[in-house]
Amino acid sequence: MVDRELRGCSWVKLRNARFRNPKHSEFPKVSSSSFSRSSFCQLEIDVRAEDVIVCTDASIEIVQPLLVLAFDIECMNTNNEFPKPERDAVIQISNVVWNSSELEPRHEVLFALNSVETSSVDFSVYSFKRESEMLAAWADFVRTVDPDVVTGYNIQDFDIWYLLSRAQRLGLERFAFLGRLRNVRSVVRDVKFKQASK
Repeated sequence: MVDRELRGCSWVKLRNARFRNPKHSEFPKVSSSSFSRSSFCQLEIDVRAEDVIVCTDASIEIVQPLLVLAFDIECMNTNNEFPKPERDAVIQISNVVWNSSELEPRHEVLFALNSVETSSVDFSVYSFKRESEMLAAWADFVRTVDPDVVTGYNIQDFDIWYLLSRAQRLGLERFAFLGRLRNVRSVVRDVKFKQASK
């Protein structure tokens, strides 16, 4: 990025770009390529670094809206103790999906273990008999939504770790691939931020 004078979230022009199996019909298909899709992204592009040109036109310095997924989990707690992934099931995952440029959410979705009373709710509810089915469906939901941002209260310190732990315990190998790259597992890392010295 430094060599090409790129900044994060900056606009670029591409020369000699090849689209990998585009999902959107407005993008021209290129001649058959020897590569397959490597991500869950809506669009993949192959381009050489020297064919990426930074746009300097001030009229296009608008930031594109981001698709945001906020979620929260609820777990069974045994004996009124804090839930532990080695014994306590995830019983609900609530989700809100919205576009950062819109005021109202696009989707409100609840994944629930067992049945849930739905007569007075105005959001989608998916009920499952087994926790493994619910977790697999939720992971597919995340990959389908393809959010730019994933957020929620304490998800980095608890929810994501708990979901990954439960999925591993239940033998859901595919679950851990929640990001955009097909062959990269989602992991939880403890990151400490340091202020640069002056």
